[in-house]
Amino acid sequence: MKRALAVLLLVGTAHAGKPKLTSVFTPLPPSKVCKAAEDKLQCPGKGDYAITVGKSDTGSYIRVQKGELVIDLPDGKLGRQLEWRMADGVPFAVIASISDGDGTRLVVRGLEGFGAIGGQVDAKEKRAAKKAQQLADTGFANAKSLPDKKP
Repeated sequence: MKRALAVLLLVGTAHAGKPKLTSVFTPLPPSKVCKAAEDKLQCPGKGDYAITVGKSDTGSYIRVQKGELVIDLPDGKLGRQLEWRMADGVPFAVIASISDGDGTRLVVRGLEGFGAIGGQVDAKEKRAAKKAQQLADTGFANAKSLPDKKP
C-alpha cells in the first residue's frame, strides 16, 4: 500500500509542473459580436488582448494588441475565427487562417513573452490545424518566459 501511494505521489508530482495546453476560439468578421470603430472592427480577444480588423489593399488585416504590445498578422482574406493557444488558461499564441494569391495558410504568432513563436502551415497539408498547434506548442515548450497570471 505504501509503495502504491509513493508511486502515485511521484506521478502526480511529475505532471504538476506541466501546463495544460488548449485552444479557445474567438470570432472574426462578419460575426455580429465584432463592433464598428471608425474604419475598423473591434472583435473579442482573450485576456487583456484586443483584436482589431481593418481593410488593406489585399483584403483585411488582424492586429492583436495588449497595451503597447502590437502583433500584426499578414494581410489577406481572413478565416471566420481566431484560435488562441492557451497554457493553463493564459494565451501564449494565436493562429489565423489567411488566404492570398499564394493560397491559404495557418499563420502562428506568439504573444507577450513568446515573441519567438512564429511560422505558418499550408492549409492544404494533411492535419494542418494540428501542425499549427504543434508549432505554437513547441515554441511554448522552448520559451524561457512562462505566463504568470490567468486572464
